[in-house]
This record gives sequence, structure tokens and C-alpha cells, in this order.
Amino acid sequence: ADDANSDNSLDVEETRALMRSCLRVQKDHISAQVDAMLDGVIAVVLAMGAKEKAAPAKVKAAETFVRKQFAEARPKLLRSANATIDKMLSTSDALAEQLFKRLDENADGRISKNEFEANIGKAFNEVRCCG
Repeated sequence: ADDANSDNSLDVEETRALMRSCLRVQKDHISAQVDAMLDGVIAVVLAMGAKEKAAPAKVKAAETFVRKQFAEARPKLLRSANATIDKMLSTSDALAEQLFKRLDENADGRISKNEFEANIGKAFNEVRCCG
């Protein structure tokens, strides 16, 4: 679907479309991603309690505290995450062009599968958005 012309590579327009698609998926799943952060923090609390051989009541109190703090912070986290994704969507063409330049190693105007796989991690870390 991302390779609209089925030539086994991505051009700039296909990269723009891919960027928009990825950001829309991210936005659709932001609530679950924020909730997954809580799951990770709770896992750390439980692991620390086990490591320290803390009394179950103490671990439960820590978990309750974290859940309460998270519940209070969750709306702000969601607003912030959604605002960031909205900003990224509004600049998605420029982001895609930055990404394209970093992925197209041989500057032939196409991103091959090999170029994509070899450079995607580094390229995403180098692309800048949102001030």
C-alpha cells in the first residue's frame, strides 16, 4: 500500500503518504500508548517491591499512589501527546522530506528496501519536528 506504483521503492510522495498514515495510526492509538506507560511504571514498582522484599501492603500502597498520580496526570498527557501529533500532522510533508533525504543514501530520488532497513532507526532520530 505504501509503494503506490509498485516499483519496490518509495519516492518523495509515497514517503509523504506513509508519514501521514503512520501519524494517523499513532493518533488513533495514543490513549492505549499512554495507558501502556502506566503499565510499565506499575511493573517497575512491583519489581522494586520484590527486589527489596517489601511488605505486600507497602507495595500495594506504592502501586495505589502511582495509579492515583497517573489518573490525575492522564488527561494532560493525552492533551500533550495529541497536540504533538497534530503538530506533526500539520508539518508531515516537511517531516517526510527530512526523512526521505536521510534514507535516500545514493540520492537517486528513491528509497530502496535496503536503504530503508539500513537507515530508518537513525533517520527517525535525526528528523526534527515541532520546535
